[in-house]
Amino acid sequence: DNGAKIAFDTNLRPALWSSPRVMASVLTAAASLCDIVLPTHTDEAPLFGDKSVEETAERYLELGVEEVVVKDGAKEAFIATASERVRISPKPAEKVVDATGAGDSFNGGYLSARLNGKSIREAAEEAHRVAGVVIGHKGALVEPKFLK
Repeated sequence: DNGAKIAFDTNLRPALWSSPRVMASVLTAAASLCDIVLPTHTDEAPLFGDKSVEETAERYLELGVEEVVVKDGAKEAFIATASERVRISPKPAEKVVDATGAGDSFNGGYLSARLNGKSIREAAEEAHRVAGVVIGHKGALVEPKFLK
């Protein structure tokens, strides 16, 4: 009501759920309340039967989600809205030290860029850039000087 947007990283952890059916049901219900959903295709495909990143995005759009940002590891991100579909590939990483936090840093880069008025294309490019920096360091946290 006040212009706030709700973003949701599905971050599936099957071992924490009593069953795949319960996990899928709760995930779907929660996502239907959100404006932006940031799923990982390879996590969700086995649960929902999605055969492509497009199917993952469409499933959320059908729930009424406005913006779906489908991550797929080191592959391109697929961003979908009611009127736009964008694929953004990451630039090759200079070095990969530790992939811990890659998805979270992608999400942070994307959402920060969107909050700063960037387009979905620009936000995905920034997200890939931030994730690329993070995987070049040990652990999920890097000094801010490396992110500039």
